[in-house]
Amino acid sequence: MPLGLPFKARGLIVTNIRLMGGLLVGIWTLTRASATEDAARWAVIFFGILPLPMFQLYAKGVTDIVAVLPLVFSLALTRSRPRAAGLLIGLSLSAKLIPAALLLPFFMPSDGPGRKRFLLWSGVGLLPTIAYFALGPQAFVDNIVIFNLIRPVDPTSWLHGAPRDLIFALHAAFGAAWLVAVWSFVRNPPELMTRCGVSILFCIAALLVGPDVHENYMLWWLPFFAVLVGHMTAVELGT
Repeated sequence: MPLGLPFKARGLIVTNIRLMGGLLVGIWTLTRASATEDAARWAVIFFGILPLPMFQLYAKGVTDIVAVLPLVFSLALTRSRPRAAGLLIGLSLSAKLIPAALLLPFFMPSDGPGRKRFLLWSGVGLLPTIAYFALGPQAFVDNIVIFNLIRPVDPTSWLHGAPRDLIFALHAAFGAAWLVAVWSFVRNPPELMTRCGVSILFCIAALLVGPDVHENYMLWWLPFFAVLVGHMTAVELGT
C-alpha cells in the first residue's frame, strides 16, 4: 500500500524505486554521521551498484526495504535525536519483526535519559501493530507468534534435515552470544561503525541458525555493510 494494491506490479516497482531512493539517502546520512562526505559517497555508490538489491526489488518485487529503511535512519539519529530513532525502529518492528527486534538493543543511545526516550518512542512506533492485534487477536497470534515458533526448516537453510539437538544447541549459542553483546553495549556503548559491524554479524548469524535463508534477507544487512565499505574506502584513500 498505497500503490501496490491498485496498480499491482507497476505500483510495487514505483514503490520500490521510492524506497531505494530513501535508502540511499539513509546510507549517506548514517555514514556521514561518523565519517566524511567522501565515505558517504563511496557507501552510496557501493550499495547502488550491487546487483542483488536491484534484482530483489525490481525483478522479484520484495518489500523488505519497508522495514530496513527506518532502521538505517534510526541508527543515524540515535545520538542526536533519540525520540525519532526510537519511533523509526518501532515502525520497522511494525513492518517486520526481524531484523528490528534483533538489532534494537544495539541502536539505543548511550545516555540513560536518551535510552528512556528511545524506548518510549519505540512503543509509539508499535501502535500499528497494536491496532492490528486489536482487530484480529487470534489471527495475529497464529501468524506472528505461533507460525514463527513452529516454522519448519526449509531446504534453503544448511540446517535442513539436521538433528534437532544440533539446531537447539545452535539456537542456544546464538541467544547467549546476543545477550552478551547486548550487555556489553549497555555497559559501554560503542561508536556508530561498531554498531554497524555488530548489526551485520548478528543478522548473518540469525540467518545461519534460522529456518530459511532467502535472498531477500540479504537486504537486512547489506546497507550497513555499505556504510562500513564506504568508511574503509575513504580511509584507504585518505579522504
